[in-house]
Amino acid sequence: MQIHVTFFENRRISLANPDPAKAFVGDSIVWAFDTNVGLPRDLIWMIYFSGSTPFKSKGTTFRTVSAGKAQKQRGGSVIYVHSALSLPLTAEDPGDFKYGIRVIDSRSNQVLGDDDPYLLIR
Repeated sequence: MQIHVTFFENRRISLANPDPAKAFVGDSIVWAFDTNVGLPRDLIWMIYFSGSTPFKSKGTTFRTVSAGKAQKQRGGSVIYVHSALSLPLTAEDPGDFKYGIRVIDSRSNQVLGDDDPYLLIR
């Protein structure tokens, strides 16, 4: 299963596909991250579980980094597009898990966005 996460300039994170995410014990789960906020530097994408986690043998915090790729726009301006995939994680335990998704500027360590969706494992 893939959970698609988009970060917008207004500091809002959108879980477009699906929200809430639903999977089964034994399913492999991957987060796909993207944004075009225009930052040329790397972004850190963090998934974190404060309480219980369906991935207990793997830990409670997972990170991946995306580098901005320059794309020329009409008129000659340049925007930076980011995309990344998390490592696949296998759901080990059933339950309803509230977790966090955070986008962090790698240079300043400033949190650019944070959301707290649910992951439902049956």
